[in-house]
Amino acid sequence: MTKINIITLTLLAASLPSVFSWGGVGHQLVGMVAQNYLSPKASASVASIFKSEPSYTGSLAPAATWADAVKYEAGYTWSKGLHFADTNDSPPSSCGYVDTRDCPAGGCLVSAITNYTGILCSSSSVTAKDEALKFIIHFFGDITQPLHVCGRDVGGNNDDVTFDGVSSDSYGKLNLHYIWDTTMIAKHMKSDYSNSMTDYAQGLINNLESGSYSSLKDQWAACVDPSKVGTTGTGNLECPITWAQDTNGIDCGSSVWTDYLSNPSADLGGAYYNAAYPIIDQQLAKGGYRLGLYLNNVFNGCKASPVTTTPITTPTPVTTSKTTKTTKTTKTKTTKTKTTATPTATCNYDGDQYCVSSDGNSPAYIECDSDVYVTYDCPSGSYCYQDSKYKIDCY
Repeated sequence: MTKINIITLTLLAASLPSVFSWGGVGHQLVGMVAQNYLSPKASASVASIFKSEPSYTGSLAPAATWADAVKYEAGYTWSKGLHFADTNDSPPSSCGYVDTRDCPAGGCLVSAITNYTGILCSSSSVTAKDEALKFIIHFFGDITQPLHVCGRDVGGNNDDVTFDGVSSDSYGKLNLHYIWDTTMIAKHMKSDYSNSMTDYAQGLINNLESGSYSSLKDQWAACVDPSKVGTTGTGNLECPITWAQDTNGIDCGSSVWTDYLSNPSADLGGAYYNAAYPIIDQQLAKGGYRLGLYLNNVFNGCKASPVTTTPITTPTPVTTSKTTKTTKTTKTKTTKTKTTATPTATCNYDGDQYCVSSDGNSPAYIECDSDVYVTYDCPSGSYCYQDSKYKIDCY
């Protein structure tokens, strides 16, 4: 039975964010499991890449939340769409990830893993490899979360739910996606592992080594080749395409949607949770095991070439007018012009905003309004600034 490095996890626990999520605890669990399966060469390579990041202690798990933290920061807002593959299907009656259909030009989980694998394989820049590795670690978690590879109701974000008598928290209303990302992992860790992430990770590893996952892990890792390009014509690697299809199948082949849709107003903290947390555990273990073996292959030499990473494509606008908003006390807002997106530029998160350029200093920003992107052009000489997810304006 393999034991986790307790020193590493002790240091990690001190840096944990207060918010539990597959973007937090779940992602770090994936990193912990993966660390257990790194070869000596891969482990040394990770430590070398992260040597300028002392808080990471040369390990995968502390870096696992970085991609979620930066996606709302100026310079990285273009990366928001890379955390998902919004499939054009309708679970639980029909599922299927189709690479040519479900991974748009702006990017998705599959193309992101392809791109950052190429950077790890071919770049001579330690800085580029550092960022690529952080994205890779995170996206291996995202691509195993069923509602991150799901198009229905924006991956469950539009489905308000109640869990253990709670229907909202400090972040707003609970929804189906949120409890899969966050709430159920927190409950499971508290009730079954005494709120110890170390014990939770060890439990997943034990299942991989000698428990219920031991007979499945070879199947899960049947595709961990970082060099083999898929046959879809998109240039995406075969393995992330395969993983997306596997995860999406869970939306139809399990209780994810069927149990919820049978009674959407039910409290999901009971029977629904009991059916869901074994799926969550399996997916966390699967993502970690794959990540460890994949990185072993990457650092043993691979030939993949990176796909150029660019900000998510924004629509060509048609100019109309908009009045100036109320001035903030810390910055002076300027008059800006509203421009409406083309009808094909659809979006899913009303109120979601991001500056147009990847450096955050473009004189324009995009806002999702009634399922269509709307562009706000700032005057010449002003700039777009993002304070937080929903606080963007021209100054």
